[in-house]
Amino acid sequence: MMGNLNREIVWILPYRRPEEIPMSRMGEYITHLATMLGYDTSVHLSRVERGSTRLVAQPKDGKASQAARANIAAIRNGNAPAAARSAYQRIENLLCRDGGAAHLQIGSATVLRFKGRDSDTEPARGLVDTGVVTGNLYSLSAEDSGALKARIRRDGGAGHIRCRAESRFTDKLRQNLFKNVRLRGKGIWKQTAAGEWHCDDLEIVDIWPLQTSTLQLAIESLRNIQADWKDDPLNDWREADKEDGAA
Repeated sequence: MMGNLNREIVWILPYRRPEEIPMSRMGEYITHLATMLGYDTSVHLSRVERGSTRLVAQPKDGKASQAARANIAAIRNGNAPAAARSAYQRIENLLCRDGGAAHLQIGSATVLRFKGRDSDTEPARGLVDTGVVTGNLYSLSAEDSGALKARIRRDGGAGHIRCRAESRFTDKLRQNLFKNVRLRGKGIWKQTAAGEWHCDDLEIVDIWPLQTSTLQLAIESLRNIQADWKDDPLNDWREADKEDGAA
């Protein structure tokens, strides 16, 4: 029995009784919590405790418990999969709208906090979708599981994008380290105050290297093309425009 208690993961919303929360809203919290913990077929809702609202999740075995704890740690460290990070942000947004703050507890230890109404920033407007990003691949590392973590610097130097990839992409990512790349994948996209959408996290499903060249090199390359170049092509084009206008 003690082993089961040690595996329990409790989401606590203080000062709000379960009967004060509409069933539809409670369902949203439970759904996003399940996505955030991952391993959802092996982590069950054990009970809802009264006093404050306490949602008690019970992993069915040690493997599921370790996986859920690893996901919590990854969210806390900022390197969780896109779906888990999106679920965490959605809970934050709900708490902002409901005027609350919450935390996640294992045993007597608080392992993750949700600032909600206490956050200094407005709730992020975001979505999870498939898209393409480009930038410079400047960081690459492997996890114990073999999965890869990478970062690319956005075009224009406006921050970076956290990326994850399966081990099958190891060679391709290594070959393009410190180079400009185009990545396609499922990511978290957030809207700025100016209305622009930027990707923060991406699960990579495809990679393409990008060829970079300076303007001078591009001009030299054009000059090296074997062709019958005019002495003054710009003037020839202007004359051609005049003739077209006269016609």
